[in-house]
Amino acid sequence: MFIADVPMYWSRWITDQATAREYFSIGQGIADASACKLVSFRWEDWRNEVAWMSLYYSGGVWVSISLTFTRSATRR
Repeated sequence: MFIADVPMYWSRWITDQATAREYFSIGQGIADASACKLVSFRWEDWRNEVAWMSLYYSGGVWVSISLTFTRSATRR
């Protein structure tokens, strides 16, 4: 996360601060997140997200599965 995810969102935040972007309130954010506005299959739209999503949704899953076996192995 600290290699791919944090720098990406940090640079987005810096850009937002430079352009004086206004953020949603909590209620507005929940309402916005609950409705899908655009579905995209274009590489350009997902290019910056691929690194963390691949690690999270593949590596993270396997690490989580392996944790279920860790305790039972130490009990023997």
